[in-house]
Amino acid sequence: MKRSFLILVLLVSGATQAQAQITYNLNTLNDTRILAVAPNQVAYNDGYLSVFNQGSNVQRSLLKFDLTGITNVTAATLTLTVRPELPGNGFQAFAYRLTKDFTASQASWNSASTGNPWATPGGDFTGNPGSTPYGTTVPATGKTNFDVTTLVQQWTSGTFSNFGFLLNSQVGSQAHFYTHLDQVNQPVLTIQSSTLSTPEPSSVAILSSLVMTGGVFAVRRRRRK
Repeated sequence: MKRSFLILVLLVSGATQAQAQITYNLNTLNDTRILAVAPNQVAYNDGYLSVFNQGSNVQRSLLKFDLTGITNVTAATLTLTVRPELPGNGFQAFAYRLTKDFTASQASWNSASTGNPWATPGGDFTGNPGSTPYGTTVPATGKTNFDVTTLVQQWTSGTFSNFGFLLNSQVGSQAHFYTHLDQVNQPVLTIQSSTLSTPEPSSVAILSSLVMTGGVFAVRRRRRK
């Protein structure tokens, strides 16, 4: 999993504290789709995530991101890119909180991992479908964004364990997305957080100078896992 983030440090409270505004861009730790029409099939390497709900053909997607060390989340957006050869048809899709962990390379409609069935076939999940921040309308092409701020805040605060997202959709829907296998178009979770800290005196001097001159102090780091 590749993680990149941007840190902006701003002077606040008369140079006694610094506010760090951090933006994380996370690639999936695990992603796959599960298929009602092939309940024991593992689709991990087929290159598709999907939300599909037409008759007996129901398809859902599972995604998980590594949130280690992230706190004080102020915003979170899950972005997927629609595969142009299998476009969306304008229906809504929804992001739910999984209540059972899964292994993407083993998950199917019937099981979260080998020998570990879902309590209910199709995934164990909960949420508030159809209302902010969980729902979005999937376009025919391009990117689709889910506002998942509340869900990510619950995970990073320890309210719930991070078992990942389950994506589901309205009856009549169809849409397919790129997976982790496509390095350019893979799913991304963008998180913004804000923290306060008391800087060292030398840092205060640098920050004071930057503020007086209208400057911004920024540090960009990239970490690969």
